[in-house]
Amino acid sequence: MQVVDGEMEVLTAGEWRTVPQGTNDYPVNHASLKKIASGKLISVRNGKRIRLEWIPNRTGYRVTREVEFE
Repeated sequence: MQVVDGEMEVLTAGEWRTVPQGTNDYPVNHASLKKIASGKLISVRNGKRIRLEWIPNRTGYRVTREVEFE
């Protein structure tokens, strides 16, 4: 959850403009990811709306954060 929250903070600071439209793998290199269940982080951008989602490979919970910019 902290990784998704931290990346969303970066995006809301202006980096969201660099995320391509559509659904994409979201590259992230946090040391903390090695200590949690394996999975992947994706971004979904539709215009000025962006969503980050952690999807575990096996068991666990998805973590999703979404924001829409004006």
